[in-house]
Amino acid sequence: DPYFNRTVKHFCSHQNSPPKPGPSGFDAAVAKDRLIYLAHPVFSIYQSKGAVTTKRYIARAIDMLLGEEVTLRTNLPSFGRITVTRQAKQSRDVIHLLCAAPINRGTFHHGPLEVVEDLVIVPDVHVVYRPHRPIGRATLAPQESELPIITIDGKIKFCVDRVASHQMIALHYA
Repeated sequence: DPYFNRTVKHFCSHQNSPPKPGPSGFDAAVAKDRLIYLAHPVFSIYQSKGAVTTKRYIARAIDMLLGEEVTLRTNLPSFGRITVTRQAKQSRDVIHLLCAAPINRGTFHHGPLEVVEDLVIVPDVHVVYRPHRPIGRATLAPQESELPIITIDGKIKFCVDRVASHQMIALHYA
């Protein structure tokens, strides 16, 4: 059975391995219209156990709810972060791309102490963003160099050649 590779040669743990490769017959969620009820405390499970399959399950449920209304997508690695700041007075939105791999280095106040020791450089970071207003142009900040954007169906798409820990992109309203 290609799905059941628990041999001495391949087995490492039960953490991310389902007990059976097929469906269990137990419902994990119920969906109707714009509502999904998840049968388990998935956010607590992911926080305490770090189960990657649970994270993927949550992401699929959110994608199902949002459909075409997703505001932001990127190909940053799982340790990457992306945020948007609206700066109405400057007539722009600013996207922050942050990519740093924290490492657990002990505890502090009874919680994990994570530090960033190494600079992570991520090439070709793609972003698709649905702005609340039309965007006229994009610039890298603080470099102030123009960044080519493509506008399709109310979404803008762009690619940052290289993110070295942090990069800001200013999206100037049209």
